[in-house]
Amino acid sequence: MNTTCQQTQYAKSEQKLTWRLECRGQFNMDSAAEFTFFSPLRYTAVISTKGWIGDQQISDAQMTLEGEYVGACQ
Repeated sequence: MNTTCQQTQYAKSEQKLTWRLECRGQFNMDSAAEFTFFSPLRYTAVISTKGWIGDQQISDAQMTLEGEYVGACQ
């Protein structure tokens, strides 16, 4: 609410995807991610997010993901 967001970074290649999102306003947030593709069927990712209200940091989180296609749903 009362916050505007802007994608400030985006890069994509065959093996990597990186992006950064910055939000400013009542709630400030910075979020960045880096995906690494080892094959069309397997990837890892690290996503970091920090948030502030005024000058006070209220969140700092980092998530690591790993994905792999194992077969069609049945």
